[in-house]
Amino acid sequence: MIEKTNNLVATAIKETFDKSGNNYLLGDWCKEISDFYEDQYKIKYINKHHWSNKVKMDEDRDYLETFINILTYEMGNELNKVHKIEEKNLFWEIILRPWLFSIVPQIFDRWEICRDFFNKFDNVKFKFHFVKDYKINYLFSRPYYRSAQMDDYWNQNIFSKIIRENYFDRIIEEKNLKAKKVEKETMNIDIKNIAYFPMIFFDAKLINQNEIIFDTKQTSPFNFLKLCRNLKIFPITSSNFFKRIEKKIVQSSKTQVSKENLRINLKKKFSHRFEIFCIDQVIEDFPEIFLGYFDSSRKMIAKIVSDKRKIIFSNQDIFLNDIYRIWVATMCTKNSKLVINTHGGFIPEKYVNFNFQNKVAHTHITWHSLGLHKNETQLTPLKLIGLKKKANLQRYLSIVDIELGRYQFRMNSIPTPSEIKIEYDNLINFVEKLKPKIRENIKYRIVNNFGWNFKKKFEKKFGKDKIDKSKNLYDLISSSKISIHKYPSTPFTESIYLNIPSVLLYRKDSWRFNPAYDYMIKKLENSKILFYDPLKLSEHLNDIWENIDNWWNSKEVQNTLDDIKNNIFKSNKNWSSEYQNFFDKLKND
Repeated sequence: MIEKTNNLVATAIKETFDKSGNNYLLGDWCKEISDFYEDQYKIKYINKHHWSNKVKMDEDRDYLETFINILTYEMGNELNKVHKIEEKNLFWEIILRPWLFSIVPQIFDRWEICRDFFNKFDNVKFKFHFVKDYKINYLFSRPYYRSAQMDDYWNQNIFSKIIRENYFDRIIEEKNLKAKKVEKETMNIDIKNIAYFPMIFFDAKLINQNEIIFDTKQTSPFNFLKLCRNLKIFPITSSNFFKRIEKKIVQSSKTQVSKENLRINLKKKFSHRFEIFCIDQVIEDFPEIFLGYFDSSRKMIAKIVSDKRKIIFSNQDIFLNDIYRIWVATMCTKNSKLVINTHGGFIPEKYVNFNFQNKVAHTHITWHSLGLHKNETQLTPLKLIGLKKKANLQRYLSIVDIELGRYQFRMNSIPTPSEIKIEYDNLINFVEKLKPKIRENIKYRIVNNFGWNFKKKFEKKFGKDKIDKSKNLYDLISSSKISIHKYPSTPFTESIYLNIPSVLLYRKDSWRFNPAYDYMIKKLENSKILFYDPLKLSEHLNDIWENIDNWWNSKEVQNTLDDIKNNIFKSNKNWSSEYQNFFDKLKND
């Protein structure tokens, strides 16, 4: 028996640490409290994330895909009964799957974190803080799974439930943690919405007139106008229409009864212990829009529901807006065609979103050309059209970094929380080994802040003047002598598109890709465009800094860049005709 001073810490909530005892941390994210320093608490152990084992990750992914498939089907059947309708499986796939492929892996991840930890310490008992009175009524699905990604109290609550259900005999002292006050969901009004106000009187009519309906522009206003002119449609998008409807959604008195009926009926279909737990959690926080306010939302979108066959072109709202998905699902029952456009990326990841785009879309537009699914096609990326390098003095070593969620988000081929911290440490090692004259020219820019506080840490270590203050990423890239990218996604592709010397630095297997591109990964390594070892990149940069163009314009590097331009992003000068031909073919299918 271990002494009572063992304290289990599940999240980055300061009150859950024990200043006098041994603190066992469920993950690296626990240390990310605002005033944490190493000697403040005795850290006995930090648990490594279970998906750092990639074999386990692949096996879990297969299991979760099967579970989500069955859950979506059964939930759709039950919702048909709740709403007294008879919609087919595709209808509910479109509406439910983006929520379920987000939240189910998050719940499973927390379940596995606990199982893995308690298996390692099977003879140890702990103190633990259980959350008290934590309850949120979600109107929409996105705030729900975003809470799982970012919110310490949401995660403390789910860990509390898992431990109470499965490992309560391992808790020697129970402490209660009062939940923070939860702010009500609000829809922010910005200047764009205000500027759009005059459109509310006739946007529905214009949307109805269009045979092709875009959710967002995804390109410059000028290029969008050009595209709409060629397609002979009004230059209007649907996004603001659905945002306005979102503001009308409120809690319904019908929801609680519907939840209980849904819970009882769904649990009859499953027997696995995790699956029963997951259903309880999903139903408890079931978004209002799918239950009490579902019928009302369908009435509100009726003004743009048409029996005429449309082509619905979605850049992002298919993932972000529940009411939009209800409309899309309704239109698809009337033989409209859904096109989902890839809005960014580089080499496609090994798996993303359980292939949602291939399951529900008539066509999925990709940036890449190899290993395509039968419903995928490569077109010139709208996001890159018209992108031009600014005439700035190119002198900086720009570093483009990203903060991923402290808590595991979805089930994609990206770094786990344990690997995110190592990735940042590798970046610091890279910078420290650069020659002083190169370090002087560093500009660091980070995408997102999910609580790791990398920007603040980088500034503290290397100085405030090293933080980029450019208006946008393009300004920084255009001012760069060379650009270092810590993640293989859109900013790196844009840098290549602009012909800015660019390099990737990340740990091998932190990011995992479609096997069709294994050969390209090798070419990137051989061309010294991709590094896994930060010290080797420092050495390379120290060698080429005075004449980067000699390396960038070398035959081997240019050959690799040509391959990227052919197989990762298409660049067609006649892009508007390319899209016109695509839509003409789609209309005639």
